[in-house]
Amino acid sequence: MRVFGYDVGTEDSGDHISVSIGFQTDFASIPRPFWVFLPKWGKYGNAAVVHDWLYWTQERPRRASDEILLEAMGVLGVGTVTRHAIFWAVRAFGWIAWLRNQADRAEGFNRVLITITDKVWEESKHCGSKAGVDEGQPQPLLLGSHLHVRRAGELRGDRI
Repeated sequence: MRVFGYDVGTEDSGDHISVSIGFQTDFASIPRPFWVFLPKWGKYGNAAVVHDWLYWTQERPRRASDEILLEAMGVLGVGTVTRHAIFWAVRAFGWIAWLRNQADRAEGFNRVLITITDKVWEESKHCGSKAGVDEGQPQPLLLGSHLHVRRAGELRGDRI
């Protein structure tokens, strides 16, 4: 797997967001009744991971984090209606997750897994080949992809 990150604005803008390997995300926090129209993982999935990371770390203001979500969805080619529906839902209800993350961090909860067991590694559908891994040893949980904006609207990188 590869490192997961996003360059805000344009590639090599100097404004880079790096999501830690092992970060636990719920992808898009869309209520179940709406999954028919907006599944938790859609074209906007990578943008949702970056947004979840920003909400967890709170290294940027909430409004800026939401605007990065909107920008990244545009880069990924998410349609205008979907992009704005998700953005405005996050603006209206995102404060709940923002405050919950503050409380979780204050209580010492960490959403970045350092290791996973060999059994979990084997059962994971997203970890790829296990070649060269020591059996029975805890292995790093790898979350992989890297998004870059080359020019406005162009994406470089792999999906998770």
